[in-house]
Amino acid sequence: MKLFVSFFLLTLSLCLSAQESNIDEVAQMIKDSQLKDETNDWVFFGKYSSSLKGIDNAVSAHLRIEDNTTVRMYLLAKTDCYMFFDVRDQKEKYIFGTNDPISLETELMGYKAATSIYTYEESSLMNINFGIRWGCANMLDTELRLLVFYVNKNAK
Repeated sequence: MKLFVSFFLLTLSLCLSAQESNIDEVAQMIKDSQLKDETNDWVFFGKYSSSLKGIDNAVSAHLRIEDNTTVRMYLLAKTDCYMFFDVRDQKEKYIFGTNDPISLETELMGYKAATSIYTYEESSLMNINFGIRWGCANMLDTELRLLVFYVNKNAK
């Protein structure tokens, strides 16, 4: 009887884990959806992947943007912590990110997803920071994906 109960629990747990989507599948779903948006001709720049280890709670990246370009970012993580991304200029002045009033956050297939959008009138170097805010007991080993899309209004 113990063997039957153990087998039943193992089978149940395997079925439940098979139903859970992994973070890259959810990121792919966001990417596909964004590229189908008919209001703009979005281009997928790329995906930054990270897993928080040790005392590093954030990741930094840099991206040069041409003038008259709209950038949209999505941050994805499976966490109960407060996640963030922000973009700053070369002088570290806040430009846009999850602190904006137009920023949206939702839950998608068990993952938190946050997005924000900004249009650069002049070319710029974006200093991108994303991660989990300090003070959350469950921040270690959190996987993060930052998806970056853009539309250049000068392109034909």
